[in-house]
Amino acid sequence: MIEESIQTARSYVQLRMLTEWITSITGWIACVLIGLEILLPYIFRKNRLSQWLRTAANANSAPYLKRLWPHYWLGYLLLVLGVVHTVVPMQAGHLRQWNMTGLWIATVALLLMLLQGALGLWLQDSKLVGRALMRSWHYWLMFGIVLLVGVHVWLNG
Repeated sequence: MIEESIQTARSYVQLRMLTEWITSITGWIACVLIGLEILLPYIFRKNRLSQWLRTAANANSAPYLKRLWPHYWLGYLLLVLGVVHTVVPMQAGHLRQWNMTGLWIATVALLLMLLQGALGLWLQDSKLVGRALMRSWHYWLMFGIVLLVGVHVWLNG
């Protein structure tokens, strides 16, 4: 009876540690990748940054929207990481120990990431009508996501 209780407690602690590890790893990897995701469109466009990084030579190799494929896939990966980062702790049920305001802010950031992914999908179409407006929304959503993620990290990181 006592050994069974000890084994149950040990399993609970191991599950909790694994949950916190997965949540932490996915969160911090996503933070780093958000920075790279933001940088990629500027690297693939011919500008001072791409000339300084010596990526400007590749800027004329293919149409701009074709060169952005790493940006597209990294955006999808960030969305998956965000969902994993959200679902794992929710399934484990250890949310009460965290700042609830930070969790609600993260929820809004995840919803904005879903909207960002949809906008990004539409922006891949070279014949899109209203591209400038969509790109503006895409930019400002990025700004909002970074702001919300930063506040979430500050409150819950």
